[in-house]
Amino acid sequence: MNRPYPSRATSCQECQKRKKGCTREVSGCSGCRSKGIRCIYPRHTQSSELTPESRTAQNVPNTSNWNDDGLLQWDPSADAVGPIAVACPITPAFALTQAMTMLEAPILDKDDLDMALEDPDLMPTFEDFECVLTFMTTNPRAGTLMVLMNVNQFLLTFFTQPASLRLVIGAIAACYTRSAISDDTVLWFFKRARKAVILAADDLRWQLQKRTIGYLFSHGS
Repeated sequence: MNRPYPSRATSCQECQKRKKGCTREVSGCSGCRSKGIRCIYPRHTQSSELTPESRTAQNVPNTSNWNDDGLLQWDPSADAVGPIAVACPITPAFALTQAMTMLEAPILDKDDLDMALEDPDLMPTFEDFECVLTFMTTNPRAGTLMVLMNVNQFLLTFFTQPASLRLVIGAIAACYTRSAISDDTVLWFFKRARKAVILAADDLRWQLQKRTIGYLFSHGS
């Protein structure tokens, strides 16, 4: 039997163009978030057509808006200012994107002229990411600690962030989520962060990170 109306595309423009499956999340599909581009939906896309994960994301403050062409778009530059404001719901697609980012990252530090191998203690793990994400999305202190950062972008590029910045934030996250992890794990986070900061002291990029890390520690107590 013929439908009274033609079928309507509910995927975002980028997924339609690439003929890829779209997760159709309110905060932007996983494909667009991983590329760091705007996720634009047709105006007729309704909440009933979104995935179960995206309905959970309805609790996230709305960082999307309708443009002049009648398309719903998500701006990846929109920053989060507190818990539950991170537009990164934990979905299988998002977890897979993070894992692929870690696997595709170069083993060698491209800026290190002597091509020294990365210290295993300083390499990112999914446990690090999970701890930071939990802190960002559940702890009321996250808004104050991350006021200088684009939290969404930090999480999307977590596995390629400088070790000193990534591990210091991980140590802070572990400290404030210690009810869910052991004291030994918290100590392990701090030991890795300490090593990263010491090794980064002679790095020129350290000067760009020092103010941010100093701010985080001064407001983390």
